Amino acid sequence: MDSTQNGRERRKLPRAVFSAEENLTAVASLADDDGRQKKFKVMNISRGGLGLAINRDAIYGIAAGGKLILDQITIGIAGKIAPCALPLEVAWVMDHEFLENVGMGCKFIDTRQGAIDDLVAFINQIFPGRIK
Repeated sequence: MDSTQNGRERRKLPRAVFSAEENLTAVASLADDDGRQKKFKVMNISRGGLGLAINRDAIYGIAAGGKLILDQITIGIAGKIAPCALPLEVAWVMDHEFLENVGMGCKFIDTRQGAIDDLVAFINQIFPGRIK
């Protein structure tokens, strides 16, 4: 999905992008499901939400407008886990058959500043200054 609209950037908040080698993963559960968790690759994070990718065979139950609960973020290179319990809304889904994974943009829908600050502080412990 193009992040520009008429040549202008639509994103309002700075975003930290993560490579596959940095190995950030998110575990989230479908808000309207029986609590089954799904594992995502974290592509980027801002104070407004996350860019995630999931294996094509695990996309069932996830669609634009759907709700997820971000249960935890794991930084594999450091072996650190941050419990979160932050509700998300799936803003968009990019599903092209030539891509290995399905990408999606999710926004935080519970903007308790303290919870978001805690997540940012956790990320910045390992990657200093990555998220403003």
